[in-house]
Amino acid sequence: MLTFAYYVLKVIICSGILYGYYLLTLRNKMFHKWNRFYLLAAMLLSLIAPLIKINIWQKADQPQTQAIQFLQVVSANDEMVYHYTKSNDFTFNSTQVSVLIYITISFILFCLLIISLFKINRLAHKYPHTNMDGISFINTDATSTPFSFFNIIFWNDKIDMNTPTGKQILRHEIAHVEEKHSHDKIFMNLILICFWSNPIFWLIKRELNMIHEFIADKMALENSDTSAFAAMILQATYPRQQFNITNNFFYSPLKRRLLMLTKNKNANINYVSRLLVLPLATLVFFAFTLKMKTISKQYTGKKITVVIDAGHGGDDIGAFANNLKEKDLSLAIAREIKMLNKNENINIILSRDADNLITPKDRVKFATENKADLFISIHINAVMGNTPESGLNIFIPGDDNTYTNESRILAMDMFNSFKDHYPFEFHEIQQREKGIWIIDHNSCPAILIQPGFITSKSDAAYLGKTANQQIIAQNILNGIEKYTTATNTNSDNTKTTTQALKESGDGKNDTIPKMYYKNKKVINLEVVESTSKINVTYNDGTKETITREEANKRGFVLPPPPPANDVLANKLLIVDGKTVSSIELKAIAPVNIKIINVLNDKMAFIKYGKEGKNGAIELITKNGVGIPDLHLKQIKDDTKKTDTNVVIKLKEINKPVEDNDKIFTKTEIEPSFPGGQQAWIKYITQQIQDHLKELNIDGKSGTCNLRFIVNAAGEVSDIVALSMQNTILSKIAIDAVKNGLKWNPAKQNGHIVNAFKELPVTFVIQND
Repeated sequence: MLTFAYYVLKVIICSGILYGYYLLTLRNKMFHKWNRFYLLAAMLLSLIAPLIKINIWQKADQPQTQAIQFLQVVSANDEMVYHYTKSNDFTFNSTQVSVLIYITISFILFCLLIISLFKINRLAHKYPHTNMDGISFINTDATSTPFSFFNIIFWNDKIDMNTPTGKQILRHEIAHVEEKHSHDKIFMNLILICFWSNPIFWLIKRELNMIHEFIADKMALENSDTSAFAAMILQATYPRQQFNITNNFFYSPLKRRLLMLTKNKNANINYVSRLLVLPLATLVFFAFTLKMKTISKQYTGKKITVVIDAGHGGDDIGAFANNLKEKDLSLAIAREIKMLNKNENINIILSRDADNLITPKDRVKFATENKADLFISIHINAVMGNTPESGLNIFIPGDDNTYTNESRILAMDMFNSFKDHYPFEFHEIQQREKGIWIIDHNSCPAILIQPGFITSKSDAAYLGKTANQQIIAQNILNGIEKYTTATNTNSDNTKTTTQALKESGDGKNDTIPKMYYKNKKVINLEVVESTSKINVTYNDGTKETITREEANKRGFVLPPPPPANDVLANKLLIVDGKTVSSIELKAIAPVNIKIINVLNDKMAFIKYGKEGKNGAIELITKNGVGIPDLHLKQIKDDTKKTDTNVVIKLKEINKPVEDNDKIFTKTEIEPSFPGGQQAWIKYITQQIQDHLKELNIDGKSGTCNLRFIVNAAGEVSDIVALSMQNTILSKIAIDAVKNGLKWNPAKQNGHIVNAFKELPVTFVIQND
C-alpha cells in the first residue's frame, strides 16, 4: 500500500506541474483542439512516467552536476520505500483499512458509471432510431436531452430542429459525435475510478468538459451571427438531469463559452505557449524516470583474474521454487557480471557459461589453472517450510584457510557495494561449521554469495527480472573494484590490509550481534553508567532511551564496561586525534571524557600500523578540551577508578574481553542440547504435544525464535522470544528451555565459554 501511495503522490506532483502550466499559459486560449490533446497527454504522462526507471551509472568519485541533482529530487527516495514496505509483516492494521476504504470508493465510482450507462441504454431502447449519415438520431421527451453519446444524438421533441436555434444545437451535438468526445469522457471516468484520490485529475476532467463545449460551439457557429448564438444559449432552459459521461448542450458555466465566442486570436503568443510544452514535458519525464546509480572507483592496478562460479548446472538444478531454478539464476547473474565488466585490468572468467554440470573439485581446479586472484561462487538460498527467510548471505572459508582474512575483507566490500542498491535484508558474514568445500579449498580469497531466497516470493520476484540481475551483477563488480582498489592502494605503502592482519594475528574479530526491535535494526547502543540508561539508535534514524531491564527484555547485548587504566601499558594512546603518553592521558579529568574507543591489536595495526601492534585506546574529550596543563594540575595515579559518566559506544569497541563474563555471539562449537539435534526435536515435540489443547485454543501458527545464554556450566538464562511474543507457543518454548536439561556449553579456541544461542520452535495448525 505504501508503494502505491508513493506512486500516487508522484502522479499528483507530475499532473500538478503539467496542469499548472496549462492554467498559466494555455487556459482560455483559442486553440481548443490543442488543449484537448495536451490535457489527455498530461494525464497519460503523469501515470506512466513514475513507473519508468532509467538507471544512470556514475563513478563514486565523479560529482553530480546540478542538473542531475535537480532531476533526482523526485526519484531519490524510491529505495527507502522499497526497504520500508518489505520490512512490514502482513497484519490487519491501519494500512489494510486504508486499502479497504480506497477500494470501496473506487467500487462506488465504478457502480455510478455502470448506472449511467444503464440509464442511457434504457433511454436508447425506449424511443425509435433514425439514421443520419452514420449517426443515430433518437427523438425523446426526456428532460435531460439534448445530448450525444458516441454516435447517438438524443434529441428533445420540444426543440424544433428546423428553426435557426434548432439547427445550431443539432450542429453542436454532431460536432461532439464527429470529434469523438465520448471517448474522452469514458477514459476520464475510468482513470478517476482508479485514481480518485488525485484532485488534479478532477480539475482536468472539468476543464476537458469545457474544451469539448468550446470545440462544439465553434463548429456549430460556423458563419452564423455570434451574438445571436450567444443569446440563444442564454435563453435556453437548463435540463433537470445530466449524465456525467454525455455531451449536453446546456452545459454550465456559460460565461466562458460566451467569452470564447467573442475572443480574438493572438497567433504569436499562442505559438510560443504551445512550443514551450515540449521542454516542460521532457523535464517532467526525466525528473520522474532518471535514477542515479553509483559505481565504485575503477581499479587501475595490475591485471587480476576473477573466477565467477555459477552454482549447480546440468542435472543438478539446485533449489527450485516459485517456477525458478537456482542453476538458471546463478548462471544469468554470472553472465551479467562478465557482460557489464568494462575494466581491462579485471579479467572475468566464468567456471561455466552453459547449462552443464561441474564438480566442486573441477571448479577449484579451474580456478587454480587460471591462476585466479579471486573466486566468487554464486548460489541462491532456500529454506524448507513456511519460514519467511529473505535477503543477502555471504559465506567465507573456515579459519584454517590461508586466505580467510582476505576473504572476510572481500565479503565486507561486497556488503558495502550492495548497501545502497539492494532492497532486502543483510545477514551477517557466515562460516559454516562443516565448511564449504568449494571456497575452503581455493588457493585465493574466495566467497560464496547468495543474493536472495528462491523460496521467498518477494526475493524470487526480484531475482527473476533481468534488470535486477544486472543490478546484482553490478553490485558484485563494485565489490570486486572496492577490494582490488583498496589492496592495490595499500600495496603502494608498506603492507596491504590483509598482510597487516596476518602480521597482527589470526584476524578474528568479535562479532557485534545483530539486534532488532519492532522490525527496526539496532545500529548503536550507548550506555550511560551514571544513570544506568541505554541510548538506542535504529537504522531509520530514530532514537530512544531505555533502562537496562528493558534492554534485557528485548534481548539487546550491551557493550562491555570501559577498560581499566591497567590496560594502558604498551597501548597506543590517542586523545582527540593526537598521540599522547599515559601520564598525559591520566591527567584528563573523568568528567571531561566523552567517549572511549578501544581497538584490539589487529584493528589498531590496520589503522595505525606498527605503532598500534599492541592495541590502541582512542579518547574523545567533551567540547575538545584536550589535555590539561600538567604544571597546573596534580596528576593522580589511581588506576582503578573509572568515570561513571563515560558513554560507551557498542559499535566502536572492538577489544576482546578476556574474563569469564564474556558472552560470545559466535563460536567455533555452538551450545548444543544433550543428545544432539534429534534429542532436542524429540524433547520439544513432546512438550508441544503435552500442550496441544492450549495451542489449538490460541490458534496461532508460526515460528517462535528463542534467544538465550548458555554459560560455561551448561545453565541457561536470559531466555527471550524474538518472535511471536506473548503467545502460548512462546511460553511453552521458554518453559521447555528453562526447565529442561543442562546444555553442552560452547567452545572457542578449545576453551569452554559463555555464548548466546538462537533456536527456532515451529508449530503449524493444519486445517482439514
